[in-house]
Amino acid sequence: MKFNVLFLLSFIPLSLVRAEPALLVSYPDHPVAPLFMPVIKQSYQELGIEIMFVKAPLVRRLVMLNKGQVDADLGAIGTAFSHAE
Repeated sequence: MKFNVLFLLSFIPLSLVRAEPALLVSYPDHPVAPLFMPVIKQSYQELGIEIMFVKAPLVRRLVMLNKGQVDADLGAIGTAFSHAE
C-alpha cells in the first residue's frame, strides 16, 4: 500500500509541489498607485517573490486585509482605518 501511494505521488508535477504562491497586494483606484507598482514588483522579483495586484475600493481593501485575503495594501494610510470600524 505504501508503494502505491508513493507511486501515485510521483506523478504530481514538481512545479505544483514547489510553486510558491504570489503575494496578493490590493491597491486603490488612484492615478498615482500604478506608478509604484513596477517598483514594488521588481523589488520583490529580485527576492524571488511574485506579486499580483488587485484593485479595490478602500473599505473592501481593509476588509480583505483583515480577513487575510490579501497580503498587503498599496496606499493604506492611518486615517483610512477610521472607515473600517
